[in-house]
Amino acid sequence: MRLDWDYRVADLLQLAESFTKETKYPITYSPEGATEYLWRLLNDPNTSVFIDYFNDICTGGIIVYRANQFQHEYFGYVLKMYVHPKFRRTGASRRLMQEAVQWFDENDCVVSFETAIAGIGEDKLYINLLKKFGYVPEGTAFIRYRREL
Repeated sequence: MRLDWDYRVADLLQLAESFTKETKYPITYSPEGATEYLWRLLNDPNTSVFIDYFNDICTGGIIVYRANQFQHEYFGYVLKMYVHPKFRRTGASRRLMQEAVQWFDENDCVVSFETAIAGIGEDKLYINLLKKFGYVPEGTAFIRYRREL
């Protein structure tokens, strides 16, 4: 579902805090920075945010973006994706990635990118998930070429 600025943003902010705590980087969660970042994204027509729920519990979220700065065609980007550890291996990641891929296709993205960061690059399950959705590794990024509809 497309997320608008409502009570569900609090769920995304909690996910962002969990993600920040889980990463191996020396960073500290900023509620103000996270709120401002989400506000900008939700007001950008080239961005979509999807959130997954199971029994009214937020399991994870994905933020996608499209851009065509130097070309006529759009490139798609997975800006952020996070699934709470309790909900990994439950289908939440698959549902979120399905939303992203569908959004990229519906928004004319000829190529979409996902970069493996914050230790995710070592996560074989996540890499396998990306491959199931047509992404192939190229350096530190995973790239998916749009299938003709």
